[in-house]
Amino acid sequence: KYHLILTAKTWTDARTYCRAMYNDLATLETPAEIAKIQNIAKSQNCASATWIGLYNDVNSWRWSIRNESLGSFTFWYYPNPDNWIATESCAAIDLYGWYDFSCKTLLTFICFDESYTGTSSYIFINMQSTWSDAQSYCRQHHTDLASARNSTENSIVKSLAVFGGSWFGLFRDTWKWSDQTNFTSIPWIAEQPDNSLKQENCVLLINGQGGDDLCSKILPFFCESGIFPIVHAVYRKYHLILNGKTWTDARTYCRAMYTDLATFETPDEITQLQNIAKSQNCADSLWIGLYNDVISWRWSMGNVPLGSLKDWYPPNPDNLLAKESCGAIDPNGWYDYSCTTLLTFICFDDSYNGTSSYVFISTNVTWSDALTYCRQNHTDLASVRSSAENSILKSLAVNGGSWFGLFRDSWMWSDQTNFSSVPWLAGEPNNLLKVENCVFFFNGRLGDVVCARIKPFFCEAGIFPIIPAVYRKYHLILNGKTWTDARTYCRSMYTDLATLETPAEIAQIQNIAKSQNCASTTWIGLYNDVNSWRWSMGNESLGSFSNWYTPNPDNCLGKESCGAIVPAGWSDDQCATPLTFICFDESYNGTSRYIFINMQLTWSDAQSYCRQHHTDLASARNSAENSIVKSLSVSGGSWFGLFRDTWKWSDQTNFTSIPWLAGQPDNYLKQENCVLFLNGVTADVVCSKIIPFFCETGIFPIVHAVNRKYHLILTGKTWTDARTYCRSMYNDLATFETPAEINQLQNIANSQNCASATWIGLYNDVNSWRWSMGNEFLGNFKIWCPPNPDNWMATESCAVTNPTCWFDYMCTGLFTFICFDESYTGTNRYIFINMQFTWSDAQSYCRQHHTDLASARNSSEHSLVKSLSVSRGSWFGLFRDSWKWSDQTNFTSIPWIPGQPDNALQQENCVLLINGQAGDDLCSKILPFFCES
Repeated sequence: KYHLILTAKTWTDARTYCRAMYNDLATLETPAEIAKIQNIAKSQNCASATWIGLYNDVNSWRWSIRNESLGSFTFWYYPNPDNWIATESCAAIDLYGWYDFSCKTLLTFICFDESYTGTSSYIFINMQSTWSDAQSYCRQHHTDLASARNSTENSIVKSLAVFGGSWFGLFRDTWKWSDQTNFTSIPWIAEQPDNSLKQENCVLLINGQGGDDLCSKILPFFCESGIFPIVHAVYRKYHLILNGKTWTDARTYCRAMYTDLATFETPDEITQLQNIAKSQNCADSLWIGLYNDVISWRWSMGNVPLGSLKDWYPPNPDNLLAKESCGAIDPNGWYDYSCTTLLTFICFDDSYNGTSSYVFISTNVTWSDALTYCRQNHTDLASVRSSAENSILKSLAVNGGSWFGLFRDSWMWSDQTNFSSVPWLAGEPNNLLKVENCVFFFNGRLGDVVCARIKPFFCEAGIFPIIPAVYRKYHLILNGKTWTDARTYCRSMYTDLATLETPAEIAQIQNIAKSQNCASTTWIGLYNDVNSWRWSMGNESLGSFSNWYTPNPDNCLGKESCGAIVPAGWSDDQCATPLTFICFDESYNGTSRYIFINMQLTWSDAQSYCRQHHTDLASARNSAENSIVKSLSVSGGSWFGLFRDTWKWSDQTNFTSIPWLAGQPDNYLKQENCVLFLNGVTADVVCSKIIPFFCETGIFPIVHAVNRKYHLILTGKTWTDARTYCRSMYNDLATFETPAEINQLQNIANSQNCASATWIGLYNDVNSWRWSMGNEFLGNFKIWCPPNPDNWMATESCAVTNPTCWFDYMCTGLFTFICFDESYTGTNRYIFINMQFTWSDAQSYCRQHHTDLASARNSSEHSLVKSLSVSRGSWFGLFRDSWKWSDQTNFTSIPWIPGQPDNALQQENCVLLINGQAGDDLCSKILPFFCES
């Protein structure tokens, strides 16, 4: 929201004012925003130029290598830097000094190569390039463009440069928005920017166009403030582009010029699109952002992409009638079917071995119900990761098909907003031409069509919530705690208190409770945020001033989260109650800014009305404002701008709904702000109650897709030095998660004739030993049995103790184990469990029945633990991370060279890539490497 300030100031003083009173000087990214501030200026009879937040950052000179600031040493040739015509942001050098030039100028350049010493480190390249191309060349073939950070370096570099200038590593930022929004473009006045007065580094706006001028000029200015809705709603603005394009080209255009192709989620947004089309006399069908993602097949277990092994039975996958996005298998091969088809299915159970791991279920259910059944009763729907597994599944499947774990995304919005439903044209979608994977909009309804059709299209600009789906695993803790203590425990031991968004998740925790004979109520992560009162205008927190009249706020029946005002003071009320309301309008002065609206509306409708016709619902942030607003209110109460959040999940997942007990929530005891769970329904209760509780661990599928760009550096380095280089020059050493990314790396290596092994970002984190309880690092106390930890065959990342000392072992080994229980004292806190479990199962057992696996953080704890261990060894709480990507992306799998990883030389903790396969090797080896950005 923009605010015109008519009191003239310099650009710097205007920015200071805006940051104190609003958010910042105005940022303008679209023609609509420019039109908006023009209208504001006209409405206030302001014909003057006005400051906006754009400026030229002429003091940001720095070196390309490690992005290091310029420092105190300079060698500018007068009058440089002069930013001639406001286009010069890269630097060149010759014998006489430094010059700022347009970065697009073609010059020779000087590289630096850290693998050499002395003057040999500086290499003159006799090739005419732009500054950016010179930088890319130096980074690929050497280290970077040369720096001249002191007189010694400067003497060497200038001696290599040619007369008139050669590029070196000095550059700066150009135009920036004050609020740090990325600058793309703005409509400039003809011949602007020109920097005609040599210091024109700030931007004014007049008649919708920008010009550069001296920052010391005194002008009115526009501030901006952000208005945040109560819920995570999305406010979208749509732009109709009549120049027809294919769907793919339309998406590219929208992403470059706005935000994305249009998404809509409500009837109001559909109406908005229709009105825009009518206003521009457009009767054509139009592209929107919906498309069918037909190449996203992956496995349910681990959310792993399909990979190269496929056994489709022709003509599958054919996406018949545009409804087939789940995979079935029969003796002939694989089929894509509608996920609501009723079929038998095959589960996988990792507690068995060989063919016994695959369990055929003869009940006919949908794919989703099959998935739920397998996850509850076994491990997951069966995957096919090899031809041997495929043969087993085909032998179990029935003719006509049985569900297995293959599925894909169906309809998706281009901006990754969750797809729910849309109004289709009759008979659509039908995939009539077999490749109708894109969606057009016509008269408020949709149809699928070939993406190569040429159509006008809608772009959107707006703010988008992206909420990834979460696969949750729940853990029942029988040791009772208050809600607050339960949350603290879950956050230290797992992820958080349990969140429940679907009937399947509710059924899942009911089954867990039954399996452990728990008939008690249990805490979940839902709570009522009764201290989150804030003002609608600017989303500003309530602050210290309040004027509640007793007993408000009392949250009667657990349903009051909006503020009303009466002559006696403030009260909390249900937001759905119809009341009169009071708006605030910043375009007026004094008491005239507060407008009483004699209509009975809900709080949300009152807020919408005020935002459409004035500025917002009225605030009462101090006694003066409060007196004005109270004087306008009616005795039964009038809405004003005070509201708060209501029910929230502890892990900040958006709350939608949950099955409540009849009559709940009721806030019966006035402080019932936490939620318990019993027999599939919930109730509000006092948070200090002591009951068992459910924790969750969240496994997030790959939703935030990453577009990586790879850079092959042919100068060999150790893995550690390669990582340091990549982090300073790009983002990090290369991570890859899909076969397509592996192919991308191979193609780059082939294009540069590189047949050598190359470093990637994968490494084995052998120094990350820590305790299961509290995720606490190992510390100085260690009792390893030599030569442990040795990570034999690169597979050992859990620890076993025997009566003498510790050794590392594969986490899938079966051992007895020792739990710790904080509800006991002394030696009784350590409990030996005479069952053979893997480390993970032992951890789960201890957390469910006691507190956690036992720690041995000092000699006294160690003495107790080792006295309980058996000679063969018993699991305790020590473990470490295994393979990791350098950029902390979650590691799932990678195609290893046969027999790798093997840790043959005992310290092979880094990963190289050759011919698309990986192997572990010593990190000190000197190899080329891939960076990513």
